[in-house]
Amino acid sequence: MSRNSVTMESTSTAGSAGDPNLAVLWESLVCLVKPASETGEVRNLRTALQTNLKKAASVLGFEDPHRIPHWGGEHECGSDFIWDFVETAVFLLSSVKNVVKDDDLSVSQKKTVSSCLQFIVSLGILPNILPGVTHTTSADGAMLELLSELDTTLVQKYERLCIAVKALLSFCDSSNFRPLIITNVIHYLLGALIQLSYAPVKKPTQDTCNNLSDQGFTMTFEFWERLQSDKQHFRALLNQLIRETYQPKIMLELMPGGVAALIRATFDTSPDTGSDWKKTDTLAKIITSPVNHLASIGTQLLKLINAASHEHCDMLPIAVACICQLLEKDPISCHKFIIDPLLEPLAHVFSNRNNLFDNGHTLIPEEKIDSLVKQIHACFAMSTSKVSSGRLPGSILAPFVSFFFKLFCKLHGSVSVLFKYTESIMNYILCDSNQQVLRKILKCILLEEEEDDMFTFPRKFGFSFGSSGGVYLQVISESPKDMFSSVVEDHGDIFMILLEKRTDVDLSISVFEVLLQMLVERGMKPKTPDRSSTTLGTVEDTLEALMLSSEKHLGIVRLLAALVENANVKQKLSENPGPVLTFIGTLFDSVLEGISSMVLEEDEDLECLFVAFMILNVILDRCDGDSDWSVFGNLLKPVSVIKDRSKNEELKRLASRAFLVMSTCGAAQDAAPCGQGTNKKTKCAEALHDACDPLLPVRGHALVQLTKLLQLRDRETLSKKEAVFCLFKENLNNCDSYIYLAAINGIVAFAAIQPDDVVNVLTREYIEISSAGDSCPRDPELRMKVGEILVKLVRELGAMAPKYKNELLNAFLAGSKDTDNLMRASSLSNLGEVCEILGFRVGPILRELLLCIQSIVKFDKAVEPRRASVMVVTHLLRGLDASALNVLQDAVLELYRSLKFVYSNDEDDVVRLHAQLALEELASIAKEFLFPKLPMEKKIQIL
Repeated sequence: MSRNSVTMESTSTAGSAGDPNLAVLWESLVCLVKPASETGEVRNLRTALQTNLKKAASVLGFEDPHRIPHWGGEHECGSDFIWDFVETAVFLLSSVKNVVKDDDLSVSQKKTVSSCLQFIVSLGILPNILPGVTHTTSADGAMLELLSELDTTLVQKYERLCIAVKALLSFCDSSNFRPLIITNVIHYLLGALIQLSYAPVKKPTQDTCNNLSDQGFTMTFEFWERLQSDKQHFRALLNQLIRETYQPKIMLELMPGGVAALIRATFDTSPDTGSDWKKTDTLAKIITSPVNHLASIGTQLLKLINAASHEHCDMLPIAVACICQLLEKDPISCHKFIIDPLLEPLAHVFSNRNNLFDNGHTLIPEEKIDSLVKQIHACFAMSTSKVSSGRLPGSILAPFVSFFFKLFCKLHGSVSVLFKYTESIMNYILCDSNQQVLRKILKCILLEEEEDDMFTFPRKFGFSFGSSGGVYLQVISESPKDMFSSVVEDHGDIFMILLEKRTDVDLSISVFEVLLQMLVERGMKPKTPDRSSTTLGTVEDTLEALMLSSEKHLGIVRLLAALVENANVKQKLSENPGPVLTFIGTLFDSVLEGISSMVLEEDEDLECLFVAFMILNVILDRCDGDSDWSVFGNLLKPVSVIKDRSKNEELKRLASRAFLVMSTCGAAQDAAPCGQGTNKKTKCAEALHDACDPLLPVRGHALVQLTKLLQLRDRETLSKKEAVFCLFKENLNNCDSYIYLAAINGIVAFAAIQPDDVVNVLTREYIEISSAGDSCPRDPELRMKVGEILVKLVRELGAMAPKYKNELLNAFLAGSKDTDNLMRASSLSNLGEVCEILGFRVGPILRELLLCIQSIVKFDKAVEPRRASVMVVTHLLRGLDASALNVLQDAVLELYRSLKFVYSNDEDDVVRLHAQLALEELASIAKEFLFPKLPMEKKIQIL
């Protein structure tokens, strides 16, 4: 047979279309490719192939499969059952091709032919192709393991490869077989043709021969000339196959970087998506048209995006446009092949939030975070001019918004290049979200509340700066719960910085409306948790639950007060006040429905009402005679009721002014001015001025600003420290919780400036509210807040704390006699933390302290104080550490017996747990005292 021939003569066994020999051919073909699992007669691949080959030959009437007509001679191709299998498959398909009419195969017959083609590739091409020319699947790998046992020469491999390629090309002439080859084995056929057409072969010289000792092969001039002739022949066949095959299919199969090559070919040079935006959209549709190759397309697009994250890439807009096209055509596949691999590091973080890791374990290294942020910025937040599908929807990133917000908080104020990328991503997520999604986002990042379809960032994970200027994510040790250090307030400050950097006001208005709606739903005052639901929790958990609601409530009020002061927000509110007035009306109605008497008492939490009237007056100030005053009609009645029933003079004045302006349609506007000075002032002067403002939220914000200025050691503020300290002390008498807590935190800020005055003021305040008991005008949550702030003061004093131990311990011991059981528990919990800080420096009051604890454990009827009192012992022992036995002396035995009695007889599980912890601490101290660790070191002195 001529080696240039790519067809085979009709066999003698084949007849016409109605010839019964056609049925024999199909039966033999089915026997040849029948899976071993269906026969149940074989145990391995070798036996399966041999069995199928014998059955197929028997159906054809051949006792020996080797007697079936072969394309290649035994001398050229060798002889083994593997090659007999390939030749039999080629013989059968050639015979069927010559007999069967065009487009006359059933579904099952096409399946049989496809299996036979795959066998020709696996046994005839893959064993004989050079490594790296084409890739192999796991199924190919199993076949190659069997073929590795064969012993064939280089010439035999070449001959077999030529015959397999020619056979497949001859089958392409059939309309029945061509679609099956293009769909299933075109990749391997192209790879084999490329090797036969372009594989380099060294030309032999007169003096030396190119010996390949491992195969015993010697290159001759005759064989080299044949190879050159074959190259020309196969090169022509390759070009013909490429011309006659669907070009996008060839592009995907022939070029690993087919997408990039197509982009370069379309635009000649670097694409200009600004002027060629129509061409960009069209090209994106063309690239994404082969839906059967989304995996290959997705891999190439991800490579382009990854390249763009490290250096400038002109093809990035087209890559993003392609992803958008895929997302629109097939969202499931787009997520599977592109979006999910892109966001895999984020999914990894949140999928491991409940796993146990050692402190310091790195979750995402520095380089990966750098690449991740830049890739996400390229796909989501980078503008691409006029391209219709330029950016992916922000809803894809919304579930991971807490990750980017925490990263933004960490990078704020740094010089990291990632800051601008993170800021753009946060802005895009927020701006691309509707109010329903924005509401979930704000709850997630500001209040740290669990929301559907949102991942809350775990507290045990944290970002740290790396050695290369970036950040990495690691597991951190959870810091002690510090309930006076408001996370809500800190997050709110960072969020306001993010909003203030934007020039447009649409996002600020949307945030404003969502926050107002959240405030309306939460009601006028923070919700107090049900105590019965916390009976099994620790004292700290109970206190945290009591105050967390208040922090969130005040955080929302504070954000609203800051937003309403923005000039752009004011302007927007005056242009379209309808939605905001609806929320305000709902808030007023909820307040009136909750009034139990005919009068609004002064000790009610009125922050919501003050903010509502502040917003309302801002809107009224910008209305004139031509404005539509009908939108205020529904507010007249509730404002009138609040004006008449409120005992709070400030609230009454605000309500009276609003009612007067609304009822006169602005005619009384000049009679009730609410303007502010326009002269520029320093931050300190402005804060001192606002501290005397009639509006309560403005005064509270001024106190917060003064506190921050003290923490920053502002020179002007420090020069006026006496006036500022006096201002804070005066506001301790304010009945409003927002003002009161701001004043308390301001006084704590003076701890490093004049600690004597701070300790005296705070301990006196704590003793007064504790001694007052039920008659105290403060809510229990606020009274406990003062105690927590005292503990914070002790931490900040550090080594100076023992100087004020008498004042501090007396204050908390006084609090342990409060009539409210939670107040007693809070005082004891604070007492334990202070004792742990003071350690052995507690001094002679230690005996009195232990006596107080024993009395509470024995006689207090409430479970919360008893839990806290036992916990004080644990804190005390931790503070005393190794010196506990020397300090306690003969009191150790009595303390041990008391703890054992509590552990054995108390009915409360939590009390027993605290007693067990105290006993373990005491046992550890005793063990260290009796069996001290010997230093395993040796000192060497050189004379």
